[in-house]
Amino acid sequence: MLFSLRFRIFFIFTLIAGGFVSMMLNLGPATSIGMWVIAIILIAGYLLFGTVNGALFLLNSGRVDEAESLLAQTYKPEWLFKSHKAYYFFTKGLISLYKVNLDDESEALYLNEGEEQLLKSLDFGLPRKQERAMAYLNLASIALRKGDKLKTQEYYQGVKENESDNLRLQKSIEELEAAIQRMK
Repeated sequence: MLFSLRFRIFFIFTLIAGGFVSMMLNLGPATSIGMWVIAIILIAGYLLFGTVNGALFLLNSGRVDEAESLLAQTYKPEWLFKSHKAYYFFTKGLISLYKVNLDDESEALYLNEGEEQLLKSLDFGLPRKQERAMAYLNLASIALRKGDKLKTQEYYQGVKENESDNLRLQKSIEELEAAIQRMK
């Protein structure tokens, strides 16, 4: 898989070793330095962006377990750029909510973890309205599942503020509105 951490590490070490080999073969300092600069850029990219994009791609494809294991390969989430930190917690929250449907015994634990992660993602500032709306929609669903009317309505307001023209999102908003009406 292209997003694999093993592949990245192998590629980085290959670039570093290639730089040394090119030095020994007298191919010129530009070749060696170029390979080392590319290796440094890949290391910095991993530390600043992590594996968030790959995990989101896998999650979008429905491969939740792979997304979770790839997201776990992010070295230090606190070192990520602000937007990638937000996506990191957004992805973790969605993964936790997916686990709610799989395991009835730890439903409350996964609901609380999902809520905490999604709130963190909103605190760090998800850059796009659609993702913010999705986060609020999932938070409203959690509050609805817990039976908390006030939080459900508060999160519903967040959904309405960040509404987009995504058809899937619109359908989910309509379902949430109907659930809120039944709740009253």
